[in-house]
Amino acid sequence: MHFQFLIEDQSTAALIDLIMKNVIKNTEIDTFNCKSFHGIGGITKTNSIKEMHTGKLLNDLAGYLKGFQRSLIGIKAVLFVVLDLDDKDYNDFIKDLENVATLNNIKMDHVFCLAVEEVEAWLLGDEQAIKTAYPNYKKSVLSSYVQDSICGTW
Repeated sequence: MHFQFLIEDQSTAALIDLIMKNVIKNTEIDTFNCKSFHGIGGITKTNSIKEMHTGKLLNDLAGYLKGFQRSLIGIKAVLFVVLDLDDKDYNDFIKDLENVATLNNIKMDHVFCLAVEEVEAWLLGDEQAIKTAYPNYKKSVLSSYVQDSICGTW
């Protein structure tokens, strides 16, 4: 089985890459791939060339869904689209995403995964990692962070 990930940013891709390297050892997943974008962008209205090929996940979503559906024919695969919810309404956003898949006749297994706060919030749980990665971190900000809280992580 192959897992294909479309991810809105590089930090989330790095996180998923680390997780999947451990998951793949103990499962029936044979391969995985992470394609990261330069931000979330917005769902296009017409899928015109002008609107697409921006490097933003939602602008390019229809093209990538169609492309992976074609390239993964005959392979047992699942496509995961990983996004931050930001300040969007969950139900409306999921409906909009599924609408893109429906309008583009996407039949392959796919899942839209939404982080309610920010995926990066998960990384903030490792205080030592932050101190190592960012030696000039703001001590007051890190000490006031409450794990798993919705507090404007971005």
